[in-house]
Amino acid sequence: MKSIYVSPYQKHRRHSKWPYVGVFILAIMLVIARIAAPFVTENLINQKGADGKGYHFRVAEVSMNLVKGEILLRDLKLFKPDNMTVFAEAPALVLNFQWPELLRGEHIFELKADQLNLILSKALFDEVQRIKDQFNNQTGGRFYLDKISASFKRINIMEADDTNSRTILTLMDTIVSGKEFAIGGINIKSEFALDGKIAEGGSIDLKGKTVQLENSTPWTILGKMKNIQPDVLEKLTGNKLPIDISKSNLNADIVARSQKGQIEGTLTPDIKEFNLREEKKSPWGDIIVKLKKYDLEKVPASEESLKFEIPFTVRENISFNIDETVNRVKSQVKSKVISF
Repeated sequence: MKSIYVSPYQKHRRHSKWPYVGVFILAIMLVIARIAAPFVTENLINQKGADGKGYHFRVAEVSMNLVKGEILLRDLKLFKPDNMTVFAEAPALVLNFQWPELLRGEHIFELKADQLNLILSKALFDEVQRIKDQFNNQTGGRFYLDKISASFKRINIMEADDTNSRTILTLMDTIVSGKEFAIGGINIKSEFALDGKIAEGGSIDLKGKTVQLENSTPWTILGKMKNIQPDVLEKLTGNKLPIDISKSNLNADIVARSQKGQIEGTLTPDIKEFNLREEKKSPWGDIIVKLKKYDLEKVPASEESLKFEIPFTVRENISFNIDETVNRVKSQVKSKVISF
């Protein structure tokens, strides 16, 4: 009789292949998801940016590292759709987030970019007004930011019209922070802060917050420019200053408020004296040139201390009314002729 041996391990000699197939399929799906995610995200961003419910924007390319919580957007542009006028652009912008905060429903993000261009134009303010009109009497937008911080190596603040453009101010190594922002909606208790270096020398810091009024939520903005040169004022105004300022390393206070679709405020440099070139025609037809000195600290005792406040308005462009300031000083301060 032939013996039959039964091994206790015999039942393990044949293993099911399905677990390995499942793991392989899952790995393939993860690889496909990893490859497809940037393209899906890019299409989603561009689709949302063109749906007309918020600001119009588009990106050219998206790269993602979800493990690190990092998204890279290339060639980001915010624009007015009917004429494609760009009012903000960044060649590359990195967005970072933390998964624990996101899973708790907290929208806290960090942005980084080497360069950001902000272009003041009618298109920008038209787009802002469109958003306000669309979300009138609403307290939030499609997306709410609890907190955001951003760092930019270079910010070019420009103004443009149909034919010309110019750079108003260039900021370097700038830090911006904000909280409680409604993207595509009305901001109720929003705040921001900006601290940066001015390319020509000096620095600027700004702080702003919204104020709840009966029918509006305007921004109030306070700030200071430190150790700036007079040519920075010329660059801001877009014209050669009508006065000669002997002092360098000026400080200037900034007070502004948004209202009726624009920003109005004053820039007050600590100018205590200046020289003004005045021309007058003589009875014989000759041009007489006088150089007069104005000292703002030499005002009548009955007058309050005089400040060199320059009113400005920001809408399609930035406009400084320095002539109004000079005329006001001339009417209140006696001049001294220092040369003919």
